[in-house]
Amino acid sequence: DPVGSTVDLVTLVMGDAEADACDPAPALTEAEIEEYSRIKCCVCGDRVRAEDVAEHSRRCVLAPAPNLRLQLDKWRIVSTSMTPSEQRAFLHMRRTEELAKVEEIEAALAQRMPQLWWMPGKF
Repeated sequence: DPVGSTVDLVTLVMGDAEADACDPAPALTEAEIEEYSRIKCCVCGDRVRAEDVAEHSRRCVLAPAPNLRLQLDKWRIVSTSMTPSEQRAFLHMRRTEELAKVEEIEAALAQRMPQLWWMPGKF
């Protein structure tokens, strides 16, 4: 009987699935639970509990990138001791210098061949 064989096949497949579902999955060991429940510090590599992250962040600090360090302009430091008229003259001088640099950069860019963004190479 073809219907009976289909039922037996379904019972067999369902029986295997039920048997697999009843088997308990392998549990994590205490070491695995300890390892995966902590956060790894990218600076020192230690594993830190979530509750201790704030305290660890105070001790373990990433050094700032050299290009992001705050550097005071030496002319800005000098200008703090100037009179208002000297500051105006100084500011005019600095703006003139900066304008000359910008014009120099623009002239250099105007001489270069433009690169088309949708095509590699220069035309």
